[in-house]
Amino acid sequence: GFSNTQLPVWQKEKVKAWVSYFKDHPAVFAWDISNEDGENLPNGAGNPLWPQKTSITLAQLNEAHATVREVDTSKPILVRMHYWDESPNPFAHGNWFAEGIADIVMLNIYTNYAEDSKTLNIPNAIAEDGLRHINDVRKVDADPQIWIAVAAFAEDLPGEGYFLRPSANDLSRDIKETFKLPGISGIGFLGWGPNEYNPPYWYLPRDGKDLWQVIKTEIKNYNPQK
Repeated sequence: GFSNTQLPVWQKEKVKAWVSYFKDHPAVFAWDISNEDGENLPNGAGNPLWPQKTSITLAQLNEAHATVREVDTSKPILVRMHYWDESPNPFAHGNWFAEGIADIVMLNIYTNYAEDSKTLNIPNAIAEDGLRHINDVRKVDADPQIWIAVAAFAEDLPGEGYFLRPSANDLSRDIKETFKLPGISGIGFLGWGPNEYNPPYWYLPRDGKDLWQVIKTEIKNYNPQK
């Protein structure tokens, strides 16, 4: 029902009600106020207005932080940011960030991107660019925790999507390279597809058992002293 010119609108009272309702639930660890600057919102990536007009703005990110803090002053605030190309100023339209916005910055560095749906474009992105991304964040704000989210998902059927299902070796490599990055305090795994979805979507523990085993093994074997 959204028009193709709809811009993101911060719904303060709805957010305050949501945070108030869940803030004391033991399963809530942090408040996520932005995923990749809103490129998955209506009129996000793929719309001609993206990102100059339809990305979440810096003012909205600051407003989101302030709104959450009106209700909950204890739980961390998190933003998720995507991999970005080389840029003298990485934080602009589509990737806004500033000091004081978040307590946790999760960097989504997905090595399973394939523009032609066949060949991986950035298989070594974590090793080659992870530290650069961390340093870019630290130049703006030295305080947040840094988490890395790695790919454990497939976007579509083989040959039909931009994000291919990673192999067990790919995932193992990504985890090991993440562990080598200095100054990170968390690692996450994106596995798209709720249980009720049918193919082409999939759900990690059910249809990605080999990847689930890699995750369990690598986390168990992690030794922060090495």
